[in-house]
Amino acid sequence: MESFLVQSAFNDYLGPPGPAPELAALREALDATKAVRTRDDMYFTPLPAPLLLDREQNAYLRHASERLVALLTTELGTYVADEAELLDVLRIGPVLRPFVREALAADVTVARCDFLWSREGWRVVEVNIGGPVGGLDVRGYNDLAAKNPLVGPFLTENGLDAGSPIDALAEATRRACERLGVAAARPVIAIVDSPEFEPIYHLAYRRLVEHYAANGFDAVICHQGTLSVRNGHLFSGELHIDAVHRQFILEDMLTEPELALPVLQAASAGTTALISGFREELLGCKGMLAVLRDAAVRGLLSAEDAHLVLDVVPETVLLHRPDRAGFSGAGDPQVLRDATAADWVVKPSIGSSGGGVTLGAGVDEGTFRDAARAATGSDDAWVAQRFVRSDPVTLPLLRDEELTFGGCQIHPSFFVTEGRATGAWTRALPGQAARLVAMVNGALFGGVYAPH
Repeated sequence: MESFLVQSAFNDYLGPPGPAPELAALREALDATKAVRTRDDMYFTPLPAPLLLDREQNAYLRHASERLVALLTTELGTYVADEAELLDVLRIGPVLRPFVREALAADVTVARCDFLWSREGWRVVEVNIGGPVGGLDVRGYNDLAAKNPLVGPFLTENGLDAGSPIDALAEATRRACERLGVAAARPVIAIVDSPEFEPIYHLAYRRLVEHYAANGFDAVICHQGTLSVRNGHLFSGELHIDAVHRQFILEDMLTEPELALPVLQAASAGTTALISGFREELLGCKGMLAVLRDAAVRGLLSAEDAHLVLDVVPETVLLHRPDRAGFSGAGDPQVLRDATAADWVVKPSIGSSGGGVTLGAGVDEGTFRDAARAATGSDDAWVAQRFVRSDPVTLPLLRDEELTFGGCQIHPSFFVTEGRATGAWTRALPGQAARLVAMVNGALFGGVYAPH
């Protein structure tokens, strides 16, 4: 089993369990700044200190993230000959097809690869692509950790760094604006969501505004209903928009797709940079992991990439059998028939925030079988993924102001911007119970540091 040498050294550095006023002060500062929160009405508990990875772990996860995102986006053509057939395989209906059928020249692609640590090693359970990926603004957490009088010196003395996903994204967006010929010294970027969600996530969007402003943009928050296209250019009211950080997602668009048309039209016209493109978001759906693994099994990838995919992506299958010869192995509706429920997770191919996910190890047999039958009989695309059993890692924890240490299931997520790994954040769930590492189950949220 791989050891976490830097994390263990940090635990030793913190000392035996007991009062930890410095860590309590860090938690208070994180709470005061709402550094890990996205909404005013939801509390995300911060990790008392960042997760620390060894150099080799960090290098592996960065490389795996970059290769997975490349295979799903820029290198898709190496194993998918017909993207129209791919849309059929993923059961993309007529509402979304106009948005996802082609790449847009002004796209800026940002992705987040979600890993779990298990006894078998690192496994990626999702690759999310698009502006709404959570954790982009982890810099606020990392800055406070680095300034903490207890944590900061250890980070410095051991040459640990976190990177900044949002700064890297802002830099890539500025380059995209330059390619489009934007002449303004401070391009205007709009953080755009659906009308019903824009007020709910104002806290996170205000932080995005601050980050973009610090990186040379004039940033505004608006919803899709304020947008219009004039002479191929995008406007919010009378304000000309040079770039869009797209917070509305494909599943939101199913009800009012016409609201997304101004963004699509401006991006297609090459007048507005877009974070991220509609097609790229589709390529981050859960069903694509089934397609990618199938390509590795059938020898459609290079030997190196096939080894990586089969090593890091758990068995994932579509719960319908695609009626396309080029994707014959991508689905198996019978895969769960005789399987042990505790070994599988059922997920919608397009979904967010754990919606519709059924963890076989976390429910009774009947509940899981009902969910599997419903998914298999659905007209939408669903996947079954082999359950990754987390192997807990000992992390520092706080009870009030008392330092303790406990085993946590760690769920680090690595960001990839325009093909380059640009930092990470993490969720950590204390204990060993088989549950999703999510806020609803008591997960803690924080940053990730590793050697340069």
